[in-house]
Amino acid sequence: MLGIVVAPALLFLALFLVPFIDRSPERAPLRRPLANGAFTAVWLYGLEEGSLIANGTRSARFTGGFTQLDYTPMLPLTFGTRYDGVYNLRQADPSQPSNSNQQQGLTVFARYSLWMPA
Repeated sequence: MLGIVVAPALLFLALFLVPFIDRSPERAPLRRPLANGAFTAVWLYGLEEGSLIANGTRSARFTGGFTQLDYTPMLPLTFGTRYDGVYNLRQADPSQPSNSNQQQGLTVFARYSLWMPA
C-alpha cells in the first residue's frame, strides 16, 4: 500500500506544490532552479512462481526499479542521470547462485529537442 498509493500521492502533491513554493518573480529559467528540476523513483518487489522456471522448486523473489534526476535549464534542453537495477533475492532453481542475472546500469545524458510543436 505504501509504494502503490502513498508514495505516488506524496510525489504528485510535491510536484503540484512546486509553483506555490517557488514564488520568485524571476522569469529566467536559470534563476529558478527549483522549478526546473525533477526527481523520479520507482522501486518494486517481485515474485515469480517456481513452476514457471525449469528446475524451479520454489518461488523466485527480486526487487528492481530506477531513480532519475533531471534538470531543465531551458525548455528544449534537459540534463539528467538515471540508475536502473534488478536484484535477485532468491532464485527459483536452488542450484543457481542467488545473485545470478542481476543487472545494474547508470546513464548520464543531455537531451536537446530540435523541434517542439506549439
